[in-house]
Amino acid sequence: MTDAANTAAKPLANPSSSQEFAKDNARYNRAWFADLQKRVAAGEPFAYVHINVPLEIFRAMGIHVVVNQWWSSVVGAKRKTLRYKNMLKERGYRDNMCDYCSSGLASLMETDPEEAPWGGLPRPNVIVSGNACPGIEKIFDLFSEEYGIPHFSIDPATSPVSISDVVSDLSENWDKHYDDRMIDTYVEQYRGLIAFLEQETGQTLDYTKFREIMALADEHETYYQKTRDLIIQSRPTPLNIADQLPATVIPQWHRGTEWGRDRAKVFYENTRALVDAGHVACENEKYRLMWLGVGLWQNLGFYNYFAEKYGAVFSWNEYLALAADGYRVADKGDPLETVAARMVNVMTVVRNDQWYLDQAIAAELDGVVLMGIGASDEGGTCGYSFSRPSTTIALLRRAGIPVCEIQGDPVNPARFDEEGIKAQIGKFLEDEVAPWQAAGRPLNKI
Repeated sequence: MTDAANTAAKPLANPSSSQEFAKDNARYNRAWFADLQKRVAAGEPFAYVHINVPLEIFRAMGIHVVVNQWWSSVVGAKRKTLRYKNMLKERGYRDNMCDYCSSGLASLMETDPEEAPWGGLPRPNVIVSGNACPGIEKIFDLFSEEYGIPHFSIDPATSPVSISDVVSDLSENWDKHYDDRMIDTYVEQYRGLIAFLEQETGQTLDYTKFREIMALADEHETYYQKTRDLIIQSRPTPLNIADQLPATVIPQWHRGTEWGRDRAKVFYENTRALVDAGHVACENEKYRLMWLGVGLWQNLGFYNYFAEKYGAVFSWNEYLALAADGYRVADKGDPLETVAARMVNVMTVVRNDQWYLDQAIAAELDGVVLMGIGASDEGGTCGYSFSRPSTTIALLRRAGIPVCEIQGDPVNPARFDEEGIKAQIGKFLEDEVAPWQAAGRPLNKI
């Protein structure tokens, strides 16, 4: 963390002002990014990375880092996704490139400072991708060629499906459940990444700092676990998804810093204060829902419509839950092995059908809204990790839980039929969720 902007980490005086907390996070992020721009302009090293690349290694090497999905969400929130999509098309790129994974790097093409989100993305010294899908690899390869930026790729490692039986124990005892070969797969690649970064930036890994960063990250994710559990246990829901996402995701991209840890702590303390004060996200809560898929960064207000019209609150989202059960892993001695375990765990849990069912049951949810993001020939986004496979949907439905499948793009308004989707979810609430809840939310044995 730099000293350029230091938002105080203390509980809010008014526990109902969750928006104030989100604004504080956003203000810090803006100031941090402005400071990063200055530092990169002065010659300090900067990496642009995919979501499943370990930020902790870069921080331990003194390399500034921006996450692709976060920056794409900024581009989307500033309504620039379509502008950059058209720029790509004019440059001869395919029209169906994934908007979520291409719009961030496409912002490097911006020549108008008035149009550049937050003043524009600095040119990275290196770009690093996690080979979770062929689309992201091709996108990073193309931009590596376009701008002459060195590109390093990391192949994912995940556990077999049988790990479903022990999901609740993975964070604390990953060394007992994960095959050493999966951990070793990442460790060897991370050693290669470190060598690549040393060669391209001249920076070296400080193991003392690395251990400190890993300890901060562990504290950070533990606070997210406590917050997730508190929201699951609270009736009515204290925070809708539109409040949870900015509070979770912005500090998550600062994982391994004191600021990130402190903001996660304050998020928990604020949520605890909300519950103790009797604050609720919706005064007339009728339904508790799960949102499965990428957050609607270009339109977070979308979620509040359902609370106001139907009393339906999206109380569960996978960003906070994945932080609790995926990113959180116990330190087992070697920081490189532990950060490898974090990535194995994240990639395993996010693809685990049983985990979603267990979470829906634990939170006593009345239904699931799953946002698919299009087939690959329609510019689909993160289809492998975040657009749940048919097996997840089938498992939820076999258990008796109502599921509504919608199609939309989280960052490109042109690919999101807001009125049509509102009508679809409204019909789902009336025709499926309400009757199931009235019947006592019966679950089937599976």
